[in-house]
Parts: sequence; structure tokens; C-alpha cells
Amino acid sequence: MHHINDQEYWIRRHQEKDGLAAVGMLTSSEESNYWLYQIVLEQYELIFRKLNLPIPPKVLDAGCGIGAYFDFFLARHCIVTAVDVSPEALEKIKTKYGVKVKTFCSPLNNLTLNESFDIVHCFDVLYHILNDREWTQALERLALHSGHYIILHERFLARRQFISARHVNFRTYSVTANKLQALGFTETATIPTHFFASYLFTYFWAKYFPEFFYRLDKKILDFCVRNNHLSWGAYHIKVFEKVK
Repeated sequence: MHHINDQEYWIRRHQEKDGLAAVGMLTSSEESNYWLYQIVLEQYELIFRKLNLPIPPKVLDAGCGIGAYFDFFLARHCIVTAVDVSPEALEKIKTKYGVKVKTFCSPLNNLTLNESFDIVHCFDVLYHILNDREWTQALERLALHSGHYIILHERFLARRQFISARHVNFRTYSVTANKLQALGFTETATIPTHFFASYLFTYFWAKYFPEFFYRLDKKILDFCVRNNHLSWGAYHIKVFEKVK
């Protein structure tokens, strides 16, 4: 049972925290969160370069936080629009990126931009929407704003998780995929991003030896990609493509 207001939680967290502590693992150091994000970026590159995109592609970063993926997108000549519920986070983005990134303050379940994007990117956001109705509305808004791809990163569970932190609510993969299928999107690509660095019984140690666990996970991930074991892993990037 969740007894917190998720939007207020993230607004307050961005007011109280800076850097990756505002968006990453709350109990982890800046260094530990750096390595967690680094491996996601490296895996993202493997899947991103296979996408069929116009030049330049238009990207909506839905739930952008501090903009941890902006440099990745801008280096690939994307036109970036960013949305977040936190005014504090968006002000920091404006200070750092200026006119390079267009920003809007809105919860995802109320998002209305009157614009379509080649990619709607939503990483580690949807499971922070606690209310199931608002989660469904958020997916509908993502689909409404995507002209081609919706790309998600999270734990895609086979079964519902009954014990979790108060500020998260993981839905199963089938619930997410079926809802997106009903909205006209089907999964076309997947790649794992973490193993031991994010597993329940090892992430405690990963906080203290983050680079070691990054290198360990990277070796396993490389093996999985080479041998097409893409369903393995604690977290995944999944690409959902609009059915034509």
C-alpha cells in the first residue's frame, strides 16, 4: 500500500538533492549512480543505432529529471524536448542547456504538447507513478505523443512485486506490453542493462564497489548480446514501435 503523493515526493526530492542523487538510487553515492547510468548509456547506444530515424530525430524525454540522457541525444543531433513534474529540475536544465533543450513542466498523465515525436523516451519513470489509473493515463499520453517509438527502461517483472519501497510501484511486463499493444505499439527490440549491480541481494555491495560491479555486469551483458540471451537481466531497455 502506498501512502505518499508521488508528484510531491519528486518535487521535494529535486529541491533537496543535487546531481544523480536527485534521480538515481537514493541510498547510493554519486559515484555509484554514475556507474549505474553509464552502463545504461552504453547499452542504449547498441539499440539506438539500429532505430529507423529521420535526420534530425525529435525526442521527447518524458520524466527527464536532471537530464541524464541529454548529452547522449544531443551528441546524436536530436532535437530534444523535456518534460518533468519538478520545476526545480527544469530550472537546472535551463541553466545548463539553455535553448538546446525545450522544457515543459507537467505530470505525464496530463501531458499535452500538441506535437509528435520520433522517440518518446521514458526511463525509470513509470514505476514511480503509484496510482494505477494515472499510470494508465501516462502510457496513453506517451502513445499520443509518439509518431514511431516508445522506449522504456525499468524492471519488466514476470510477476507483481508485493514488497517494494514506498515510492515505487512495478507493474508486470505483460500489463505494460498489453496496454501498449492496445494503444498501437508492439515490442520490437530489447536489451538488458544490469545484473548484480541492481539485484536485491547484491546492490548493497555495489554501492561500495561500484566500478567493480559495473565491470562485472558489463562482461555478462557483452556475453548476453553476443549470444542473443537478451531476456536475461535485472533491468531492460525495451523499444515499442508504432504498428502501421
